[in-house]
Amino acid sequence: MDSSSFPATDPLSGVVAWSEQRLDQALTLEQVAARAGLSPYLFSRLFGVSPDRFRSGFAVEPIEGQTTMTDSPAPNSAVVRLPEPVTLPAFHVAGPARRFDQGTKAQIPQLWPTLIGALPFAGQSASWATYGVVSDVDRDEGSFQYMAGVGVEPGHVPPPGFSTMEIPAATYAVFRITLDGSALHPQVKQAMATIWCELIPASGLKVVEGPDFELYDGRFDPRKPGSFIDFHVPVEA
Repeated sequence: MDSSSFPATDPLSGVVAWSEQRLDQALTLEQVAARAGLSPYLFSRLFGVSPDRFRSGFAVEPIEGQTTMTDSPAPNSAVVRLPEPVTLPAFHVAGPARRFDQGTKAQIPQLWPTLIGALPFAGQSASWATYGVVSDVDRDEGSFQYMAGVGVEPGHVPPPGFSTMEIPAATYAVFRITLDGSALHPQVKQAMATIWCELIPASGLKVVEGPDFELYDGRFDPRKPGSFIDFHVPVEA
């Protein structure tokens, strides 16, 4: 799993105490997020809503950057295969999951604010990495299951409405998607087309059955040019 670990306990409790000792200072979002070990993007969106909307009593809505996928092109994102495959042990993830097909996959981003609004929860692994997991692909039907999840300890009980799944031990080809700071999902859509239609066929690697997943580390910020997603595809060792 991701080697960057962050406390699975509530990051807000310690930060609040730290901030209260500095009431005479003009703290920035970046400083407070760094204290929690998170990106400003993720820190400002725990419970899935911006601070202004939270204070105003608004319900959770799709967060900035998690907009609906469209057919718009992604002009400046880049994707490359990392030089060496990565072998990972089995691990568990939990989060909201739904089945999608070609007609409904544009709704995938709606799962992410549901996940982020529930963090942290009991049993969450000591990491703020998040995973977008594709599994149970039906090629004839053109459907698949997608989960927006976090790592969890085996045997935990997930929050209501969340599912748990095991990602089996596997060797992965890793494709790094470097973002340009524009809308996230058009870039991901374009990158996936490049990976599946160009890079994998050219790699000579044999893809094997099993979940593939997007890995976002705890400091991921889609608004920041240079942020990246590591897409893991199981391959024959």
